[in-house]
Amino acid sequence: MSTATRRILVVDDEPLLLRLLSTMLSAEGFDVTLAHNGQEALQLVESNEYALVVTDVRMPTLSGPEFAKRMRYTNAPKLLFMSGASSEPLNELLRTGASFIKKPFRSNELLKVVTKLLGS
Repeated sequence: MSTATRRILVVDDEPLLLRLLSTMLSAEGFDVTLAHNGQEALQLVESNEYALVVTDVRMPTLSGPEFAKRMRYTNAPKLLFMSGASSEPLNELLRTGASFIKKPFRSNELLKVVTKLLGS
């Protein structure tokens, strides 16, 4: 897998979860960038190339679904939503090809989804 196909942006407003996901994905050889909200993530996506964005659904400043809608106007990577609650607006985005994992999840569950999405 090339370097660009191993770049993942993780977006969540919970600092502990960001650190855990960064540690887990980095240990598997992924190049991980962190963002604390959708607005910060949007700026990163506009100026960097990522193979995958793993984003929370509910966040302050800019929610995951709103971030995804705005991201479509840039070089859009694959998208994996994560949330502890089901969300009707999310259904529309899932129909566009985004994936979803329900919190809480086990590390092996996340890694399985990430590996499948990135084709490795």
